[in-house]
Amino acid sequence: MRFVIKVDRLGGKAEIRGLAVGDERIVRFEIAPRDYISSAALPLRIAKAEDGTEDRGDLPQRLRNVFISEERMTG
Repeated sequence: MRFVIKVDRLGGKAEIRGLAVGDERIVRFEIAPRDYISSAALPLRIAKAEDGTEDRGDLPQRLRNVFISEERMTG
């Protein structure tokens, strides 16, 4: 099944809308990003190695650090 998802910022909140392709029902909800995202971890920059290539070795952990907690994301 394919989905179409749209996220819009509205002031201090984000509205998330989505629907399954072929289904006309739209599901909407809003969240406050500050409840899920640690602004101290942003902006997230990809480091460069000495040879000029991007060093993405620690990127998965750094992406995890952007979110306040895994429990909050899965709950």
